[in-house]
Amino acid sequence: MSAAAEKQFIPTDKQKQAADPKNSVWVSANAGSGKTQVLVQRVIRLLLEGIEPASILCITYTKAAAAEMADRLYAQLASWTALSDDRLCETISSLGADGKSQIILTRARKLFTLALETPGGLKIQTIHAFCERLLHLFPVEAGLAPGFSLLEDRAADELRERAIAQVTYGQKVEPQVAQAFDVLSDRLNKDQFGTVIKELIAGLRKSDPAILDLASDAYAILLKEAAGLLPSETYDEVYANFISIDRTAYAQAAAALKDYPVHYKANLSERLLTISAAEDPFDPLLKFYFTDEFTLRKKLLAATMMRECPDVAAFITAQATLLDALILRLHSLELTEANAQAFTIAAAALRQIELEKKKSAKVDFDDLIRRTAQLLSTSQARDWVTFKLDPGLSHILLDESQDTGPAQWIIINRLAE
Repeated sequence: MSAAAEKQFIPTDKQKQAADPKNSVWVSANAGSGKTQVLVQRVIRLLLEGIEPASILCITYTKAAAAEMADRLYAQLASWTALSDDRLCETISSLGADGKSQIILTRARKLFTLALETPGGLKIQTIHAFCERLLHLFPVEAGLAPGFSLLEDRAADELRERAIAQVTYGQKVEPQVAQAFDVLSDRLNKDQFGTVIKELIAGLRKSDPAILDLASDAYAILLKEAAGLLPSETYDEVYANFISIDRTAYAQAAAALKDYPVHYKANLSERLLTISAAEDPFDPLLKFYFTDEFTLRKKLLAATMMRECPDVAAFITAQATLLDALILRLHSLELTEANAQAFTIAAAALRQIELEKKKSAKVDFDDLIRRTAQLLSTSQARDWVTFKLDPGLSHILLDESQDTGPAQWIIINRLAE
């Protein structure tokens, strides 16, 4: 007998309540407090009550967690085959079940064999494993080729890299992709470019597939709306507003501060004069009003300047407020443009990825979740599929539910319905 079986698990009253099949429960507890053991005990309680092993679905977060849960379950059931009636009665009673029932005792001794002989084994698996099995049962309904195979992570990464290279360096590069690549090449190094496109592809895969048909301009408008910008607003227009200054007012402010000492190692009069005389005052304005991190300087003028030159102080304060708002819009528009260009490349690469997977009848781990969620919720065959599943599924146990994503919850909720 294994060490796991020898160490008898004695559940608390709360754990017994959570393991009771009559209760639909959500368990929240610290790591190492016995949540997995409670899941095991709940499965055992279900089996003791006559629920068929094949109709219990246990979804875990990782393969290691699934293996650990299965090991614990089989070890405990195996240990029962060697216990005396009194000891078995005591063990079952400690779990909260009726250990004095002869029917339950008889069934308890058969559970290990019953679990081993269950076709396909107990359904203790990751959400991806469950989805893969389900899609193999209903490939046509899910829009997949029968007999499709799973693309492992490494192969999926290689496919993504090939697709990115093909759409950016290949023989037939689309003009809009080439333009986007030129723009991003001026902003990002090779590693940064790879990271941005990789993350954007991952994000697009979780979005509505129709978004891939958007042009970069249309995508930029969506980003502008999300950032609180006007759809028609452009970087050049805001830049023009930023440098559209009253040069005379800046020259007068420079003259008014001419005889004052330096402020924080800066001759403010000279800086203001430079702004008034510059053909493009963008950089001088940045130097005067903003830090290297593009945040507004806390003290633009010395206290004596503020007190003795109130008109200059009012002018500089008003300009600072205006330019601070404009620099924020400039940065937002700059990011919007860069992201729109990145979208163009990522969307093209993702279309290439999907084409290659379709040709080779491959799916990756994200496809398993997305296709299953669609199959059970929005496909025309959803009612047929759930009708076929319903007789073979009576209980769902979900481990590490806090790590379950929105698409995965669609699957779980649809099965529960």
